[in-house]
Amino acid sequence: MTSGVQQNSVCRGKDAGTRSDLARSPPAFIAAIFGILGLAAIWGIRKNITTGAASSRGRTCTLDDNPVGFCLFISMRAAIVGFAIAEILYGFGLVGDPVAQIKHALPFLS
Repeated sequence: MTSGVQQNSVCRGKDAGTRSDLARSPPAFIAAIFGILGLAAIWGIRKNITTGAASSRGRTCTLDDNPVGFCLFISMRAAIVGFAIAEILYGFGLVGDPVAQIKHALPFLS
């Protein structure tokens, strides 16, 4: 081990395993950021379901005109909530790395 570099399992990418102490974010900070993103996604899902219209990047799908598109918008936001929960649990050390698990399950993404 070189000076100033510590073995760390939190790092991702081709330099996984070594990371500077200064570059590491605390797990509580990671959990807080993903918690905020998850809450924003939950608020968006609730708003979309109550209004019956989902919008993203200028495209709007209404439940009456395009039910499949509306369901896809809601499904993608639900996936963001699921990923945020997985990252929060990972930040507190309760589960394994969700990004590594996704890469293992879908090797074409690596």
